[in-house]
Amino acid sequence: MIIYNVTYQVAHDLLDAWRSWLSTSRIPAMQETGLISSHRIFQLLDQDETEGLTYVVQYHLNDLESFRVFERRFPRLRKEPVPEAFFPRCMAFQTVMSESK
Repeated sequence: MIIYNVTYQVAHDLLDAWRSWLSTSRIPAMQETGLISSHRIFQLLDQDETEGLTYVVQYHLNDLESFRVFERRFPRLRKEPVPEAFFPRCMAFQTVMSESK
């Protein structure tokens, strides 16, 4: 299994708009690729919350080839994990992980 992990730091005043965008736009767009088998959302605890809250969204793919297909066919989803209108009050970084056995 491959996990495409996006970590977001979201300003307090943007949380409602970010949550709405995530549930009505981002996650549906990711699922529509047909390559995402499931997703999970986590809030990081014990973080400095002065600037906002930190969340992790994990998108699960079957294998590395599925992730490569995602990168080739949906580059905008990969390169733009945050709407420009949210920047700089919402920042994101991405990682790709494989399940260790």
